[in-house]
Amino acid sequence: MGLSDAWPDVLLWNPDSDELWVIEAVTSDGEVDLTKVESLTRLARRAGKSGIGVTTAYPSWKVAAARQRKFKNVAPNTYLWILEDASRQFRVETPSDDVGVSRDA
Repeated sequence: MGLSDAWPDVLLWNPDSDELWVIEAVTSDGEVDLTKVESLTRLARRAGKSGIGVTTAYPSWKVAAARQRKFKNVAPNTYLWILEDASRQFRVETPSDDVGVSRDA
């Protein structure tokens, strides 16, 4: 890991699983998009870690909605955490074409 790497706002390490967890505050450097996930994944591999998880943190639902209405850039298979709803974390998934669609209609 070096100074040229993309460093997150918070970098946590789980010694039991040897995994890293990244938290990015949207107010400092924007959402965790696909480019940032790829960069952080490379960083974790070079460090010899077994995996990496990622959370984008927003101060409020209002900020999250406004930014995502404009950018729509949060990477799939990452998480959102919103300060004003701090007891929950939300997983970002890309829906499959088959989910919830009945082909019998």
